[in-house]
Formats: sequence, C-alpha cells, structure tokens
Amino acid sequence: MDHNRLGLTSGLGNVSIDSQGYLAPGDGRGIEMTGNVDITVTPPDTPRYLNRTYTRNLTMDRDRNLTVQLEKQAVGSPDISAFDVSATGQDVDLRFESNEQLSNVTVELGGDAAGTLTLADFSETNNSGTYVYSADVSSGRDGTFRATLIRAEDADGDDGASGRSESVTVDTEAPSVNVTVRDATDGNGVVNDGDEVRIEATVVENVTSVANVTADATGLGAGVVELTRRSPTPTPRR
Repeated sequence: MDHNRLGLTSGLGNVSIDSQGYLAPGDGRGIEMTGNVDITVTPPDTPRYLNRTYTRNLTMDRDRNLTVQLEKQAVGSPDISAFDVSATGQDVDLRFESNEQLSNVTVELGGDAAGTLTLADFSETNNSGTYVYSADVSSGRDGTFRATLIRAEDADGDDGASGRSESVTVDTEAPSVNVTVRDATDGNGVVNDGDEVRIEATVVENVTSVANVTADATGLGAGVVELTRRSPTPTPRR
C-alpha cells in the first residue's frame, strides 16, 4: 500500500486483514490517512483463486470503503492423498494431505477406537500449497485401530472423501503365559529314567494370534520342544 500526500510518497508494505476482510494493522480496524492511496491486493496461496494482482487508487478526502472481489477458478473436489493410520509404540496417529485447504472434515473411528474426528481435532500445515492434516487416534493401549474418511470439503462444499479407510494393529504387550509341568507316569513328582513328563502352557493373547509355543526342556534331557496346540474344551449346552 502506497500513500501520496503533498508530493511525498510513502509505502506501508503488507497490511494484515482480519477474518471479515477489514484492514487490521493493530488492535483495531482501519487506517487513518489523507491524500492519494494506491492499494494492491494479492489472493491467498491457494488454487481456488486466480493468481493475479488487483490495484486500486483512492483519494482519501472522506471516509471510504473499498471492496475487492477476488476472482475464483474452478478446482473441483479436493484431491485427498497419503491417507494413513500409523503407530509409534502405542501412539496411533492419522495423517492425510489435500491439494487445497479444507473447511469441513469428518473421520469415523472403528475397531478398538471409538468416536468421530472433526476439523477441530486436526492440526493443519500448509506445505507450499499442499495442506497436511494430522490428528491423534489413540494412545496407551494395544488393539486394532481403524479410521474412515467420511467428509473432506473445501470452502465451496466440494467433497473429496470417497470413503477411504485405513487401519493399524498395535501389539506391544507380550502374551500372558501360565506353565505347568507334571509327572505323567505315576504323578509322584519324581522324574526317573523312562518317566513321561508333560508340559502344558496356557497362553492368552488379546490382539493377535499365537504362532507357536516352545519350552526349554534341556534339564529333562529333551532340549527345546514345541508344544502342540490344543483348542479349549467347549462348554456343554444344556
């Protein structure tokens, strides 16, 4: 913004505007000046507006209001990419990218996560015109966590969600194991040559399946042995 009065020209540089479009260089709105004022307006760095410069000249001899209408261009629905649910330890996060700024986001959580994420739950970073959105999904527990993008709208209401969904499984806790060793020959607790020793292990795993269970029976002369899986005995129906 350039100000010319009595033949002298001074530049005010970039002046901020508030959320309603008013000049707000300080705590209040507006600037007090007289003389000729050249105003240059450039649109925000987003594909929604044409990349052009608007110049206006005002003679400030009274209170004046100036409205500059930015010319829009059709960009269609937001292009959503890199939609991903990831985990570091038990910290589960959701991240995705958009080619334009979003004004409305809805993500439904599922699996061992519950609830809905909205735009207020996300942090937003503008990386040279690519908008990166990140949010917390869960922390402090194991499980399978799923996120489904329900809505991703721009300022015009165009939706680029497409219902995409991603999930991640967190399994940081070891299974609980209860082991019993018994003398299967005579049950006297004394193992002699030729006696049969039975090793049983009850394994509880709440997130993923148990691939195999081995026991070190070197002290019994058997080395490392793999235990045979036995399904739980079903409860009889009455």
